[in-house]
Amino acid sequence: MATTKKTRTTATKVTVRPLVGILSRSNKAIKADRAARISGSIEDSYTTKRIELKNKLRKIENRLDEMLDLSASANTTVDNAIRDFDADAFVKERHQLRMERELIIEEVEILKEDMIELFGEEV
Repeated sequence: MATTKKTRTTATKVTVRPLVGILSRSNKAIKADRAARISGSIEDSYTTKRIELKNKLRKIENRLDEMLDLSASANTTVDNAIRDFDADAFVKERHQLRMERELIIEEVEILKEDMIELFGEEV
């Protein structure tokens, strides 16, 4: 029976030590841990935002490329493709896409600058 008590006491001491260490951390250590978690969350948010913007940019660039392919499809004759072409709609959509592309490029640059300012490097 004495062996069982010793084992329990030993097991209890092993599990209590990390808890005591956690509970007795200094205020400085607690603040440092909190700051690291917040910083990691901010970094993740910046990275996610940049990925989203780059995906949007890729979609816009794909659409701009598609717009330049004015060849007739298998279902349309060249004559129908020319007759059905709406130049005003083409110009309007292309202009809109190019404006969106420029805004996204600018937003990505601002994110890069902000990340360098906050983290000392582009993350």
